[in-house]
Amino acid sequence: AGHPGCICNDLVVRFDRAQATVSQHLATLRRADMLVAERDGQATCYRINPDNVGWVLERLGQLTLA
Repeated sequence: AGHPGCICNDLVVRFDRAQATVSQHLATLRRADMLVAERDGQATCYRINPDNVGWVLERLGQLTLA
């Protein structure tokens, strides 16, 4: 979350997962508006959408308090 953004291969290396798997997860998170994607030449740089991720974390916190 503190990182300004990364490309798919950064996550592939970090989490030791197949590129196709990481790409599918990134696409799902983009459709859910949890990530912002910006083109950087041929690469796409992804970063967390703090408003929507914050909303989800807030709701999860409410569930644990109930």
